[in-house]
Amino acid sequence: AAAAARPRSATARKEAHVTSFSELRCVLVAALLLGGCYESNLCGTEERCNLFDDDCDGLIDEGIVSDDGVYRTVEHCGTCGVSCADAFPTASEVACEDAASGPVCVLVACPDGFHRSGDGSCAPDVPVLCLPCTADEDCALRLPGSRCLETGSGQRRCGQPCGDGVLCPEGFACQDAQCVPTSGWCNCSEMSEGAELACILRVEEDGHACVGVQVCGVDG
Repeated sequence: AAAAARPRSATARKEAHVTSFSELRCVLVAALLLGGCYESNLCGTEERCNLFDDDCDGLIDEGIVSDDGVYRTVEHCGTCGVSCADAFPTASEVACEDAASGPVCVLVACPDGFHRSGDGSCAPDVPVLCLPCTADEDCALRLPGSRCLETGSGQRRCGQPCGDGVLCPEGFACQDAQCVPTSGWCNCSEMSEGAELACILRVEEDGHACVGVQVCGVDG
C-alpha cells in the first residue's frame, strides 16, 4: 500500500515559504540587473558609454567598446568619459593608442602657428629672428627649426627657418635653411624696413627671458 503522506509541521511550512520567497526575490533582482529595467537605467534606451546595457540587447556599450572589451576611442579612452580632446585642449588632432598600461591619449598635431612643447601641449610659435642665444635649443624652444648662428659681427643670434616657399624678411638672406642678416649685423637698418626682429623685454627672477618683437622702421 502506498505510504500515506505525512502532514508537514508548521515549522516546515514556514521554511518552505521562506525558501520560495528568497528564490523569487533572487529571480526578480537578477531580472532587474540583467535586463537593466530599473529607474536609473530604463530598458530600451539608446546605448551610451556607462558600463550598462541600455538597449537591453545583452551587450554592454556595443559600438563604443572594441570587440576585445577595450575602450580605445578618443571620446572614451581607457574607460567611459575619458576624452582625449579634453586632455589636450590646444591640440588640433589627438588619438587614443594602446600602451603597456592600457589605452592612453596622445597628442598628434598642433594647429598652425603652434608647436609641440616639452610637456606635451601645444605652445604658440614666437618670433626668434636675431634673438641673443648660446645654443640651438634657445631658438628651437620658441620656434622649431631655428638655430643659433654666429653672425658676421661675431654675435650669436637666432636664425629663422626658410626655404620651400618660406621667405626671409627684407635685409636677410636664406643660407643653409636659415635667415641671416645680409649686413652681418643683427639689427635694424635701412635695408630691413618692416622686418620683425625678436628682442628681450626683460629677464625674470628665475632667469627666463620675456621675448618681444621690434619692427624695423624707415630709419632703422
